[in-house]
Amino acid sequence: FPALFPPSLPLSLFHSLLVALPSLPPGCGRIGLCLALNIAASGFDVLGVDLMPSYVDAINARTRRSDEPGVTEALRAATRLRATTSLAEGLAFSSLVFILVDTPTSGGEKQYDHSKLSRVLVNINKQRVANKHLVVSCTVMPGYMRDVARHLLRDCENTSLS
Repeated sequence: FPALFPPSLPLSLFHSLLVALPSLPPGCGRIGLCLALNIAASGFDVLGVDLMPSYVDAINARTRRSDEPGVTEALRAATRLRATTSLAEGLAFSSLVFILVDTPTSGGEKQYDHSKLSRVLVNINKQRVANKHLVVSCTVMPGYMRDVARHLLRDCENTSLS
């Protein structure tokens, strides 16, 4: 995972990681769950945040089934992963936050729908978090991070974004 982080944030500094797994229709959130399971298997405590209580319950009960190869088995074996529906709990859990939301194309190949990502960032800003590093792990248009995302987090002191 070191390639995901700026050099100023050595991975060894983090004991726990938050992976935001917002899934709206059932069956989404596969990429976030796979990332969370891999990070947990690497020895980190991971807290996933999702909007759907049934998805969270299935992760915590280790009963979530996936068509992705090895995911169901990895979830059953996971000891360092849990999930919650509370963004506040998730943000308090770790100083390193991965955000994985869908950004589907809309209006052609040169546009992505950033509305879900923007809502997540606005909700994080409302929490006025401090001393966090947010890793946006979804497709965005050039300039979105610089021109939009940073502005949406304007009240988050000492919070970096990549």
